[in-house]
Amino acid sequence: VNALDALGNTPVHLAVRACRVDILNLLISNGARLTTSNRDGLQPVHLASELAFVAGLKRLLDYKDVEVDALDERGSTPLYHCFMLDSDECVRILLDRGTNIYHKNAFGSSVLHEAILQHAVKCVHLLFEHEIVKCLQDGLKRTKKLSSTLTAVEPVDQKKSTSLLSRIGDWIGVGVPSSRRSSTLSTSSEPTSTSSLINLVDDEGFSPIHIAVNTGNMELIKACLDRGANVLAQDLAGQTPLHYACTRGDLDCAKALLEHNPKYKARMISTVNRDGRGPIHLAAMYDHPNLIDYLLSQGAELNARDNKSMTPLLLAGSKGSVEASKHLVNIGAELTCCDENGRNLVSLLLFSGAGAARDIIPDLMKTGQLPVLFNQPDRWGCTFMHISARLGLRVAMRIGAQFGGHILAKDSEHSTPLHSAARFGRIQICQYMLEMNEGKRALFLADDKGRLPLHLAAQYGNNRVVEFFLANGCLYRRCHEGNTPLHYAAMKGNADTCALLLAMNPSILNEVNYTGSTALHFAAMHANADVINYLLTAGADVIPDHNGLYFTSLAFQPGSYFASRTIALHKRFPEIAAKLWNTDQCPIEKMIRNAPSILLLVLDVHVTECGIRNTPEHGTKYDFTVLQAPPRVTDKRPVAPMKLVKLMVKLKREELLIHPLCTAYLDVKWNTYGRWIQFLVTLYYLSLSISITWLALRQMPLSVNYDNPQTSQCMDKLYVHRSNSAMNRIILVMILICNGFHVLIKSFELFSQRWEYFKEWTNCLLSIFQILVGLSAMLNLLEYRTPHGAALTLIVMFISWFNLLLQLLRFQSIGIFVIMFLQVSTTIMKSASVLSMLFFAFAVTFHKLLTLPEEQEFDESPQFLKNRLAFCFLGFQHLNQSTTDRPDADLSMKVYANMGLALFQTLMMMVGEYEHTDVITKPYLDSQASTIYIPELTFPFFALFVFLVPISLMNLMIGLAVGDIDNVRRSATQQLIAQQVYWLESLEARCPMWLYRRIYVPFWIRRTATTIKKRDPHQHEVKRDMEKLLELASGLSELIQRNRSKIDQIVQHLGVSKYETETDQGNYDEVNFMFGQAQSTKGSGVGGKQ
Repeated sequence: VNALDALGNTPVHLAVRACRVDILNLLISNGARLTTSNRDGLQPVHLASELAFVAGLKRLLDYKDVEVDALDERGSTPLYHCFMLDSDECVRILLDRGTNIYHKNAFGSSVLHEAILQHAVKCVHLLFEHEIVKCLQDGLKRTKKLSSTLTAVEPVDQKKSTSLLSRIGDWIGVGVPSSRRSSTLSTSSEPTSTSSLINLVDDEGFSPIHIAVNTGNMELIKACLDRGANVLAQDLAGQTPLHYACTRGDLDCAKALLEHNPKYKARMISTVNRDGRGPIHLAAMYDHPNLIDYLLSQGAELNARDNKSMTPLLLAGSKGSVEASKHLVNIGAELTCCDENGRNLVSLLLFSGAGAARDIIPDLMKTGQLPVLFNQPDRWGCTFMHISARLGLRVAMRIGAQFGGHILAKDSEHSTPLHSAARFGRIQICQYMLEMNEGKRALFLADDKGRLPLHLAAQYGNNRVVEFFLANGCLYRRCHEGNTPLHYAAMKGNADTCALLLAMNPSILNEVNYTGSTALHFAAMHANADVINYLLTAGADVIPDHNGLYFTSLAFQPGSYFASRTIALHKRFPEIAAKLWNTDQCPIEKMIRNAPSILLLVLDVHVTECGIRNTPEHGTKYDFTVLQAPPRVTDKRPVAPMKLVKLMVKLKREELLIHPLCTAYLDVKWNTYGRWIQFLVTLYYLSLSISITWLALRQMPLSVNYDNPQTSQCMDKLYVHRSNSAMNRIILVMILICNGFHVLIKSFELFSQRWEYFKEWTNCLLSIFQILVGLSAMLNLLEYRTPHGAALTLIVMFISWFNLLLQLLRFQSIGIFVIMFLQVSTTIMKSASVLSMLFFAFAVTFHKLLTLPEEQEFDESPQFLKNRLAFCFLGFQHLNQSTTDRPDADLSMKVYANMGLALFQTLMMMVGEYEHTDVITKPYLDSQASTIYIPELTFPFFALFVFLVPISLMNLMIGLAVGDIDNVRRSATQQLIAQQVYWLESLEARCPMWLYRRIYVPFWIRRTATTIKKRDPHQHEVKRDMEKLLELASGLSELIQRNRSKIDQIVQHLGVSKYETETDQGNYDEVNFMFGQAQSTKGSGVGGKQ
């Protein structure tokens, strides 16, 4: 009986919906729950009230579990649901059961609000009657308590007694006769009410009288007024009921409100809302002339102003309320008044977009003030003619010119209406104005910046207006900043505008203004990609302005992607790059810093396919001029030959360095001269390493006592002869000479680079190597033979071979492996710092656990001490035997007796040489307590060492080798390219100019292998066809626009006039510029679109 369906309804809900009392009784008798809510939050008692199921409602309320004020999900009681069908019977039942008539739901609405909103007239009357009865009952109870006080009043206090009796009457809800009311009550400043229900407000401040007025139900309005509704009540917006009546245009409602209590009439009419608008403002705004007449007859002020200085006439005009505006004009409303922005009636009518606004012209003509209104400026100095031209309202412009509007009127910027029309592309308005003599004069008038209408039309890309002005003989004058019309066209215009201007006057292409800027500078400054492309194609000169800035410095800025891309892909870009190569405004350098993605496109352009496919001439051409400028005749030495590639390395532009053009660029330099130079350098270091190794092998042994005379004689006979041989001396002299020459070269580098030279660890190693080589060679020439000298030669020999390994870095085939070896070594060193703590801890542990007793000291001790040591320490028991019966300890065990050897042995164990058989197994099985005397501690530590150190170290190395191999390879590639770039750059910087011209390669063609394969018939043809289709589609939009313009002209010439074609062409997205809160411009104001 309590099961739920898909909507959360129980059988009780369904029985109530079906209005079946018998089923409801059956369910109740079987223990069904009566307070369950469905998914909408409704209990059966809510449904019964909503459906006017009287019998079911009575049956449900008979049970104590069912609350008469049960709440649904919106906080509404069953009483709210009775109003949907205006069920007074259900309301009466709930009232008899004690429901709360002052309850508010979650939205702050009381039951009376809901009843009025649902037009439940019977329920409203029933609520009022119930409140009267309830207040009467409560008042009678309180009267009994006050009876003694009333009887004790003296006759002289009759006035006070009457006043008190009046208050009691108000308290109990029953009106006291007027003859007995106090005079103070009749002179109250606010309307009073004997009902608290009628004056309840919701969350928006709406009282029941507000709701009743908005419903327009006169019966409900009169019921609220009769119940004492406060006619001066204001909601949160400050609106009184009369405001809403005037908004709706309900004359009967307004009369009922004003005539109900005449003493509040003046206050009701003069009360304003939060915007400062009274009822007459709203009646005018919503176009209700009959209400305007009535309010004026009741004392409303005709020219009252709101917070924005709007009179009813101005407000009606701004909202397009033409009938109200006409009526206010005819009854004498002030015409010359303006709002806070200085706009009068005709200006506001233009902004309203009302097509019927032209109908007010005859009424305005009767006043004789129409020319004054047309020429009255607003806050910005704009007249009716300016606004009409700006909005493109042709009919309004004709009406204004016909009835006294000045075409030469100027606003605060000294702009004429022709300036406004030119700016927004109103071609037909411009044509109409130039038909008049004043319009022709306006064509040559300048604004406060010296701009003619032609300048503005060019600036905003209005091509038809520009063409029209040029056809009518407009002059090419400069503005006050020296800008020509082409300068303005380069700002926000388009290429077509520039083409029109240059077709009439080609000489202005390279004209400069007073700051030295050309039109190309302006186009770059405003990131106008189309104009940049056109001007460059037209042959604009690349010159700096007075500040030395070229247009590329203005274009290659963050946020100017398309402008930068246009310059970079233009056919004149190599010329521009060559001109600015050795300046701080190099465009390629700016692209490397700010726009590497654009430079990738430039590099792609310089990799082209040449020759015919499947022929020996076919190949890929790499043009290196974008990366390195050709040498000039005036250059005495190479000027920053590889600065661009070096900058890529410095900024870590990996995507640029691995581009095929950069890769080919480095390959060509390597194949041209780099590999031969590096081969000679490697050969030099190889010879040096072999020579040092030769000297080290022919030196005396290190483990010789040189102070012993007998040893000295033997060494002289065996080694001195060959150490002092002529071959050795020649090698030493050559080593000294080459090393001195090398030190001299590096000194120049150190002098030029200073401390930057030592930032590379290879330079530090090479400097140490050169110093040690020279010192070792000098000692050998001076026949200074000591173990330290021999050791120094060995160290120099090792560094020489390691330096030879570093020289292999520059060979591309094996250099990457050398770099990876160095990176892996670095990683191992970093991990060794982590394991060093464990290494030291285990070494000390094994030293203490595996140390054997001192056998020599034990043998030298007296017998009684031997017996005592053997008795006290288990480790000495096996020594307290004869030397023949005593077993010898294994050598591996003896290693741990010395702390240094224990550290070394532990290090070897870390890399896999455990020797557990000799160190652990055999000593444990030899039955000697001296070898492993604490096996309970030795075995766990050894096992812990095996798991923590060798296994962890191997897994760490494998993980780094496998997981980080991509990063290592990528980093190695970057380092290989970086060191190759820096090395090649250092070579070319020191190269003489005659040799540099010989090794300079402007381009390289990589020939492809000739293959014979079937030609794909669709691969290139389809691509070309798609490109043609895209070019054809790009012109469709412009073609459609031209056709529409021609159709409009044909329609106009045929005399077919309709409102849709009476709005001029042009730009409507900037119509509200400089006009503050301009409203919608979808039609004309005076004679515009309807």
